[in-house]
Amino acid sequence: MGALKADGGSSRDLAQRAGISFRAIAEAREGFSAQSLQSTRKQLGVVSSMTRLAIALEISPSDVLSELGIDVSDAAVQRQVERARNALLLRSYKEDPVMRAVRARELSQPSLGPVVGIVPWSPFTDDLGRGSFARLLARSVLGSLNSAWDRESNIRIEKDFRQAERRLLSNDPDSPHWVLGLYDLPGRRRAEIDVVQLPGLYVRVGALCTRPALRWIDILAGTPDTPLPHAVVIEGDIGDRLLTGPIDYPEARIVTRLRLVDPVEIAARIQHYLQSEVYPDGFLFVADGPLIRAVQSELGPSSLQIVDGDAERRWAPAMRFGFAVRHDAERFHELLSDAISADLMGRALPRTVYLYLELLKADRTKQIGIDLLELETRQRGLARRFVEIAETLEPGNLAFLRAAVRDEDEVAQWFTPPAIAVAKP
Repeated sequence: MGALKADGGSSRDLAQRAGISFRAIAEAREGFSAQSLQSTRKQLGVVSSMTRLAIALEISPSDVLSELGIDVSDAAVQRQVERARNALLLRSYKEDPVMRAVRARELSQPSLGPVVGIVPWSPFTDDLGRGSFARLLARSVLGSLNSAWDRESNIRIEKDFRQAERRLLSNDPDSPHWVLGLYDLPGRRRAEIDVVQLPGLYVRVGALCTRPALRWIDILAGTPDTPLPHAVVIEGDIGDRLLTGPIDYPEARIVTRLRLVDPVEIAARIQHYLQSEVYPDGFLFVADGPLIRAVQSELGPSSLQIVDGDAERRWAPAMRFGFAVRHDAERFHELLSDAISADLMGRALPRTVYLYLELLKADRTKQIGIDLLELETRQRGLARRFVEIAETLEPGNLAFLRAAVRDEDEVAQWFTPPAIAVAKP
């Protein structure tokens, strides 16, 4: 069975992944015409087992069955394949809480699908109306899963990051089944929230500091000769999780953890600290890059400066983001991943390129970038196709996209037209 051999692994491993018996694979390897499979009942049992195995390994059941010498056009075989598919689907509904909830909504009204939450995140532009990147992307993914779902009533705006997390894990009928805009962090995974990443997009972490010579590499590695500045972070957000997590920033050096999300309120609080407290070793504020830029804009001329300035593109930590789902929603997680890889990065790639460019253009902070290397790793040739589509959509997109890439030296190959072979006369 070439299709199964390509996956690798022993027969026992394959059986365990598909939830079928080891004997079923052993019999199938012997060949469909073997003496042990002469009865119709036995043959249909193998059809069912091999169908479940193929689906588990994301292989076409028809390919596997044909290799076994099974006539896939036979009506009895087709019925058995359909039964096996339905059994797997029914089991996925029973085991996946999101699939169960979505099914219940559909039964009450067919146009009701999963509720999509969108965090009020500045890179999605200040306008979360119908034409925003977030809404258009959510509509595309909803349509990929089921074009009959109402794409307006199923989209909701969340209050903030922490509320979005809590509601995602709750069983409230009105809570979101997935949330767009949450960062992919180990701490969130530990809290049973997985993030299906948007391929290629990343966000820089930003920092403001009263110490003009401070560099990101100093924050990340620590400088034994110079005390680290006192830091302010937003509770539970990336600055908090990064400093107190992998960077292991001294707890005594963290002044406070704010419970604010509005840049105006954050700027006012920071201004208060700067005026009322003395920090001889410097004052540091760390958050996601877009928020940092927004707060800096609100502060106006002040003693706080962007850490690293122009060099931050190289040293500032980067984060991935995308659609967050419950950890136990394995089947729904798989469907979201398929919608992104097969449709957003495949059949509907030009629309995705357009949406990505709209996000990058709307991000006045210039803290969102695109990693073409990651696209190429995902699918060979995807980076060049992405660049070619961007160039075709609108003159000037190529220069704009090049300015947004993470490492220009490494991606120059995709911005250079391929050599044209000239046939000799």
